[in-house]
Amino acid sequence: MKNSIVFIMCVMLATALTVVSGCDKNNPDDNGQQPVLERLIMDTTDLVLEEGQTYALEVSTVPENAVDVELTWKSSDSLVATVSGTGLVTAVSEGEAVITAASSGIEAICNVTVVPAEEEKPEVETVTVTPSETVVMIGETVTLGVTVTPEDADYTLAWSSSDSDIASVDDNGTVTALAAGEAVITAETGGKTGSCTVTVTPVPVESIALDVTALTLEEGESYTLTAEVMPENATDRTVSWSSSDESTATVDNTGKVTAVKAGTATVTAQCGEVSATCEVTVKAPVIPANVGDYYYSDGTWSTELDASKELVGLVFFTGDVTAEDPVLAQDHSDCTHGLVISLNNASQIGAAWQVNFGDGSTSVSDWVSANLNGYAPMSDTYNMTGYSNTKALEAYNSAMPENAAGIISDLTAFREAHQAPAGSSGWYIPSASEWAVISAGDYDGDALTLASAVNLELINGMLEKIEGADKIEGFDMGIMVLPGTFWSSTEMNATQGAGFVTSGSMVPTGKAEINKIRAILAF
Repeated sequence: MKNSIVFIMCVMLATALTVVSGCDKNNPDDNGQQPVLERLIMDTTDLVLEEGQTYALEVSTVPENAVDVELTWKSSDSLVATVSGTGLVTAVSEGEAVITAASSGIEAICNVTVVPAEEEKPEVETVTVTPSETVVMIGETVTLGVTVTPEDADYTLAWSSSDSDIASVDDNGTVTALAAGEAVITAETGGKTGSCTVTVTPVPVESIALDVTALTLEEGESYTLTAEVMPENATDRTVSWSSSDESTATVDNTGKVTAVKAGTATVTAQCGEVSATCEVTVKAPVIPANVGDYYYSDGTWSTELDASKELVGLVFFTGDVTAEDPVLAQDHSDCTHGLVISLNNASQIGAAWQVNFGDGSTSVSDWVSANLNGYAPMSDTYNMTGYSNTKALEAYNSAMPENAAGIISDLTAFREAHQAPAGSSGWYIPSASEWAVISAGDYDGDALTLASAVNLELINGMLEKIEGADKIEGFDMGIMVLPGTFWSSTEMNATQGAGFVTSGSMVPTGKAEINKIRAILAF
């Protein structure tokens, strides 16, 4: 009984203290009012779920200590998504639904979208890379194929190269060949791998060409050949050089050819499996000619007779006559060393011009002036234009065969019997001035007034020593030798051609007269 009284007193004391403090178990506000719910807040307002998935929505209150909050949950379409009394949303089928949480007329919503559930894909069983082997050249690319089984397996490929210095591979399986060698390209997924062995080969050289294929050098001269190697992306473009005869011509590793001695050699440029050649002709140095030198069929000359060569004439003048003869300059610009007189007469019997214009009013020179361009006047006795005059006579004979100059037919016969060396002008009839040089050597003045024969004495002295050679002398009548004349290709007028007397004086003679012919050539 005593204990019950004590308990009742304690309860009453506690109640009194609560009333005095103005508070209760629900934490009323300062005015003693209970906190009232003002708003509900969902943890998410939009939610995407696959069919069968769940999500527990959470709701908070404003104020946080609102009392008498009892949530009710509902779904706008339970065929799409359902919600439990605790806010657990379950996705049922594809579509959209609104989940609502409410208390005391206050709501919060979450829009739920349900999508089809992805089917679970099988694991990768095999990986096969195609081709399993391939050959590519440096710089080329190739994209490898890959097959994964089963076809509907879920996978992501990882590509790798066993030697990325030889061949690299990107995420698409495209292989780039970088250097000669071999690399294994591997595709891996899910612990399964497939591979391709890639052999990288050099880019071969397809062709090589030299800037010149024939070369002529004098002993001691050099020339650097240039080789063009194709294609430009060939892996090894190194050119190796060689000479078929290093005693004739050498070549270094830059393509520089050096002439050693007279002869021929083939220089070869080799790159890979292809090559190109240049034929090199080496000539002995050109030694200036001297009056009285021997001239040979190979186009060379010497002061002392070389019995191993075929002699064709004697040098009677040294120098360049192309400056005076425009036609010679045009046809044989390299013949600048001098003039050679033949060992024999072009005619042993003699020949006439045999030109007859009837009234004598027209000369060959007049015809040349009217019909040919670039020819010197045939009547000029001051210039050494025998080549030009001879070519003019040949053109005239071709155009006027019925009125031809007969000396050309004798010259033609001589040319056929005595082959002129290659590189020379070929045989022609000397002009009056050239006959003057044969007689006097260097002279000053008109050939018609020349009287000296000092050069002729030298030439005749040498001709006397050559077996079978004809001296430049008079006409042999059997009982005596007359001074005689040699035809010049210089024409004086319509009826007179120029003849050269052996004493050195020039005499105009009638075109119908018989005079000897002597041929010369420029070299």
